[in-house]
Amino acid sequence: MNAQVSGAVRQAKVYLLPALIIGGWLALFGSVVAAMSNPVPLQASIEKVLSTQSPAEPAADLVAER
Repeated sequence: MNAQVSGAVRQAKVYLLPALIIGGWLALFGSVVAAMSNPVPLQASIEKVLSTQSPAEPAADLVAER
């Protein structure tokens, strides 16, 4: 009975690893397709980047103040 269980586990591993790899690639491909099908306008993207506040001041500003 124990040999049958270990054989079943070994067989499950043979199918599980390729299924996980294929599933990962499909998820990655799907996210790329979704991002490309609904692109963010350039103006909105620029405004989002410029309006984001950074938590720390840049080092260049600290040197210029001294």
